[in-house]
Amino acid sequence: MLTPPSFHDKRLSKTERAEVALKSPAERQRMIETLLVRYPRHRAMSKFIASFHRPVKDGTHDHGHIGVLLGATRSGKSWVLRDYMSAFPAVQTDGIVEKPVLFITVMDDMAAHDVIRSTFLALGYLSVPHIKTDALMAMVIEALPDHGVELIIFDDVDNALKSQRTGYAKKILAFIKGILDKDCCNILCAGRSELYRILAGAEQIKGRGGLKQAVLEPYRWQFREEREQVRLLLDEIDERLPFARKSGLADPDLAAHLYAVSGGVIGQMMNYIEPAAYEAMNDRADRIERDHLIHVAKSLMAPGTSFVPFRDKVDPQRLIDEATEKEMQAREDKVAGRLRNPFSKTRKGGFR
Repeated sequence: MLTPPSFHDKRLSKTERAEVALKSPAERQRMIETLLVRYPRHRAMSKFIASFHRPVKDGTHDHGHIGVLLGATRSGKSWVLRDYMSAFPAVQTDGIVEKPVLFITVMDDMAAHDVIRSTFLALGYLSVPHIKTDALMAMVIEALPDHGVELIIFDDVDNALKSQRTGYAKKILAFIKGILDKDCCNILCAGRSELYRILAGAEQIKGRGGLKQAVLEPYRWQFREEREQVRLLLDEIDERLPFARKSGLADPDLAAHLYAVSGGVIGQMMNYIEPAAYEAMNDRADRIERDHLIHVAKSLMAPGTSFVPFRDKVDPQRLIDEATEKEMQAREDKVAGRLRNPFSKTRKGGFR
């Protein structure tokens, strides 16, 4: 059974920084692993999930509909979904576990039986009976109302629906249809852009709520207001790192490099920030230094490449997508002088 995660989502004050810097390496490592920033696009996706789950304020949950949350690999979809799930913890009542929100991670090339088995375990059961797939499917579907399930999240379900193995996708879609036919809860599927096409073309689930969808887009460096939001996001990450001093991740040059290696995808940024933080801890440094980022960048460089992120100068033109270059000037003119802080009204003074 997946336990709702505990996130490190609070900014550290100067006093708190001094305290966490003295914590054990394991405690500080845990703070980095669970670091969460509810940046504007994270909050927008949470709002979408909430409206899909419970469309009427103070009303009841919706049922019988399927929706889609799309985003690139490492865009932060799973963090948004797990964060949302954490607001609906399991409750033990009268010998049964009530789980308002189920979260199932679908691994690459999972068979239908594996997906159904994972759903069964997510309900709180400790073991799975040795029965045929169809029988287990029926058992899971019948059990959903007993466990108070309101929303089922299948994360990365495109992994299984794209399988070339005969019958895998068809059986998983049959499982989804069976749940929708039970009309007791909604299903939210998360994955990459191709997932929408797969579900939209599935005869088994057509007409189930119109396939409501949202896309978690990466920020684009080409646009001044989005560039500012990248820096604000990096500063919020910096505010949570367990070091005595801030690392200056929002510095224009460091931010440009972090964008260049990530394409604006937050999970890709963390692929550099997290191991750099560990390097800094091992060096007993009081913050992440540029040398730590360079060390990590070298370890992640593809063979045969010569450009070293964080060491070599970033060419601004490398960060501009030709498809949006013409739009850039018009948008920048429109927002010039009217930028607002997307995180907090208390931070109008800029970066600390």
